[in-house]
Order: sequence, then structure tokens, then C-alpha cells
Amino acid sequence: MNIEQLFSDRRQAFWNVSIRYIRLMANSGLMAAVLALILIIGLYYQNFLDWLPQDFPVLLVLTVLFAYMLTRSPIRTFFQSGDLVYLLPLEAKLDRYTRQAQVYSWTIQSAVFVFVLFLLGPLYIDRLSPEFSHLLMTIAVFLVAKAWNIQAQWQNYEANTLQTNGN
Repeated sequence: MNIEQLFSDRRQAFWNVSIRYIRLMANSGLMAAVLALILIIGLYYQNFLDWLPQDFPVLLVLTVLFAYMLTRSPIRTFFQSGDLVYLLPLEAKLDRYTRQAQVYSWTIQSAVFVFVLFLLGPLYIDRLSPEFSHLLMTIAVFLVAKAWNIQAQWQNYEANTLQTNGN
């Protein structure tokens, strides 16, 4: 077994299965409905911003939403049930594997985070700061914080694993 290639192989197998399901959803008409919904929301978004009262707590709502997204940091390792037996002897050599899992998790979660911030960007610019550079700085700070939270989540996972195994 090639430990160096293991993560890439498992990631590829996961995405092969996922792409099949995405194709099934696309063929069922779900994607057309989602696209229509996005177009409708896009048309009425400015009207929504105009309708929203000036005293609406935008900062509080965005803070709660992004705090949840930042602190929820699951790490996708692609470990399988037999790995507890078969990879245990190779545990010392799995540093690269776990680092790749952390980078993969950060990348996927950051993409979702940036997408949500992109959707809420007009609200942010309209109510909090008209400067686009502030929005970019906010994105940068959030991405660094996300990396920090994923690293902390991994440290917590390792500590709980050691504690559970009695070491």
C-alpha cells in the first residue's frame, strides 16, 4: 500500500461517487429549479435590501452566522472502518495523510464560506461598510481563523483519541 497516494485515491473515489449523484440530481430537474431560484433571488435582492429596516441588527445576524461557520470545523479524513486495523501499524507515517485531510477540509469549508459571504456581500456593503477593501479584509481574516479552527479541531480529535484509547 502506498501511503503517499492513499489520500488522493480515497478523495478521487469519493468524488467519483459524488459526481454520479450530482448527475442524477441534475437530470431530475433539481438543478433547473435551483438556478431559477437563484435568478429570482438575484432579481429581488436589492428590493429586499431597500425593504430591510435600517435598525435591523445586520451585524448581530452576520456575526452569529459566521461564528457558527467558523467554529464548525469537521475534518474529512476519508478513513474507513477497516483502517483502525490495517493502518494502525502505519500510524507514524500518516502525517502527510492527515495534513492533506486538513488542507482538503479547509479548502472545501473555505469555498462554502466565501460563497456565503459572496451572497451576503451586498448586505455587508450596504449596511456595514461601503468599502470593498473591508470586505476583502474580512474574508482574509475569516480564512485564517478557519485554518486555525481546523487545526484546533484536529488537536482536539487527537487528544480525544488518545484519551479514549487509554494512552
